[in-house]
Amino acid sequence: MQIDFATKQDLQELERKILAALGPRVPSDTEDQWLRTAETRKFLQCSYGTLQSLRIKGVIPYTKVGGIYLYNRKGILKVLNENQKNNG
Repeated sequence: MQIDFATKQDLQELERKILAALGPRVPSDTEDQWLRTAETRKFLQCSYGTLQSLRIKGVIPYTKVGGIYLYNRKGILKVLNENQKNNG
């Protein structure tokens, strides 16, 4: 009787295949999701300085836990929708 063991590399390959099959996960607009600074910058496509300025001016909602700033994705979307301008 032969027993085959999965290696760490085998498991990592399986994880990559599963994640690729599932595709990217896009949260719904109703989902309460907290983003860290890097995720928020990527979401808004802005620099650290711009994000800091938006936070300091009170433009976007955030919370601070310890030394970590967390931004509510739903709250940011609300601000973006409220400030949307229509040309025409």
